[in-house]
Amino acid sequence: MPNQLNTTVTSSGHHNTEGAPIQPDSQADGENIDPRKLAQEVAEFHKSGLDRKRYRDLTAEKYMIHIDGEGDNQWADIYNGQRIQIPHNLSGIPRAQNNLLRPIVDNMVAYHSTLPFRFVVDARPDRAARESAAIDQAFANYMSSLTNLNSLFAEALYMAAAYGHCPIHALWRDDPRFDAYQPVHALGMQGPQRGTIDCFVGDPFDTVYGTGSKRGQVERMSYGRVVSANGVRQAFPHIPNLEGSTKLNSASRFQRTVRKWLQAGNSIHGTAAQMDGHDGDELLALIYRETAPGVDMDHPLGRLTIVALNGSATTDAADSSGGSSHSYGNAVLLHDGPLPGGVFSCVQIYATNR
Repeated sequence: MPNQLNTTVTSSGHHNTEGAPIQPDSQADGENIDPRKLAQEVAEFHKSGLDRKRYRDLTAEKYMIHIDGEGDNQWADIYNGQRIQIPHNLSGIPRAQNNLLRPIVDNMVAYHSTLPFRFVVDARPDRAARESAAIDQAFANYMSSLTNLNSLFAEALYMAAAYGHCPIHALWRDDPRFDAYQPVHALGMQGPQRGTIDCFVGDPFDTVYGTGSKRGQVERMSYGRVVSANGVRQAFPHIPNLEGSTKLNSASRFQRTVRKWLQAGNSIHGTAAQMDGHDGDELLALIYRETAPGVDMDHPLGRLTIVALNGSATTDAADSSGGSSHSYGNAVLLHDGPLPGGVFSCVQIYATNR
C-alpha cells in the first residue's frame, strides 16, 4: 500500500528516504504536470502491455493451475485465446489425477528455500567501515527473519515455475495503521507495522516492461496491485472521491486465477477457491510505474508514478469479457516523484528449470 514515507533498502543496506507524496498539481523539475493526462498515460502503458502478452499470461495461468493439482482444473487448456475445460463426456475413461508437476515443483522450491537466508555484508578494512557493515548485517538478518523472507521467496519460486520469473518488492512502511491485506508473515503481526519493511511477491501476470527490455536491463516497468481502498484513502487524504469495489473478493492472484478458470469450466470438484468474500472488503486497484535513473532527462534520479483505477478492484481490464477497458478510463494520479533510492522496488526471481 502506498504511504506517506517510502524508503527502499539498497544493496549496501543503507536507507534512502523520500518525503511525502507530491500533490497532483505539483511540478517536477520545473515541468508543469497535467495529473489527468499523466494518469491516463500510465494506465494506457500498462493496458497495452497486458494486451500484448495476454496469451503468455494465459499459458502461465494454466501451468499454475496444473501445478496446484486441483481436480477438474487438470483438464483445463487454452483454445483460440480462451480458457476452456475438456468436457467429461469426451471420454468414458475415469479422470485419474496423477499430477507429477506438483511434487517436481515442490522439490525445486524446497531445494532453494528450506534453509533460512543469512546475509553477509562486505566491508573495507578500516574500523569505521567494519562497524557500519556489522550494523547493516545485523539489520538485514533481523528484517529477513521478521518478514519471513524464506516463505516469500518460496512463493515467488512457485510463481516463477509457471511464468519463468517473479518480482519481489520491498517498501519501507511508516504508516502505523492496521492493514490486513499486506502479506507480512511475522509472528504476532497483523500486516506491516510502523518502521518495518513490507515485502511482497509481485505479479508476473500483471507486470509490464518497456519496449526493448531484457533480463538484467529494464529501463521502465509498471505493475498492478490490489489493496485496501480505505488504506489508500488514509495514505492520500488530499485526493478526493477515491472509491474501491467489492466485486473482487480476494487480493490473491491465485484466487483470482482459479475462479476465472472455474467460471470457464463446468465443475468445482476439488477446488480450493474461495467463492465468497467478506462483507465490507472494499479493494482498489493501483498501477505503479517506475522509470530507472538516467532514462528520462527530466527525471535524472528516476521516477515513481502511482495511479489508482478509481472504482475498480482489478487491473485485468484487458482480460475481462469483451476486452472492456472501462476501469482504465478512471485513472487518478496519486503520486509522481523521484524513484526512492534510485533503484527499482523489486528484484527478479527466475526459474530456468525444464
